[in-house]
Parts: sequence; C-alpha cells; structure tokens
Amino acid sequence: MGTGKRYGTDPAADAAEIPGVTLQRIAAALGVPIAVFIEGVAVEPRLHETLELLRLWSLVREPELAQRVLAFLAAVIAEQS
Repeated sequence: MGTGKRYGTDPAADAAEIPGVTLQRIAAALGVPIAVFIEGVAVEPRLHETLELLRLWSLVREPELAQRVLAFLAAVIAEQS
C-alpha cells in the first residue's frame, strides 16, 4: 500500500500536478529549452515578447475577456496573411 499520490485518468489534469511538467510543456510549445525559465538563459528579443505575452495572459481571469484577447490576436494574424 503506497502513500504517494495516485493519478487519475485525465492526463492533462495529472500532468499539471507533476512538478515541472507544465513548464516543460510551455518550453516545448515555445521551442526553447526549459533552462530559459529556470536559469535565466539569455534569449532572443522575440522570446522576451513571447514571455511577456504569456505573463499578461496569465493575468486574464474572465473567460469572456480571454475570448476577446484570442479573437483580437486571431484578427491581427489574419491581417498578416
């Protein structure tokens, strides 16, 4: 009988509870090494902008506001095409 945490059947929820997994997923999505977040490794200027965008996104609490932000970004990207 173990006393450790038992993970359920929802891999996304379980991953969020395993230390470092969320950070690894963010690093992978950005295409950067996890050391960027942990050790403060020097990064290119565009990555600073990306990290600032993530920081600001983390402050959005209301689902309606999140949808507005996503719609705005989608419109900006569509203009680039």
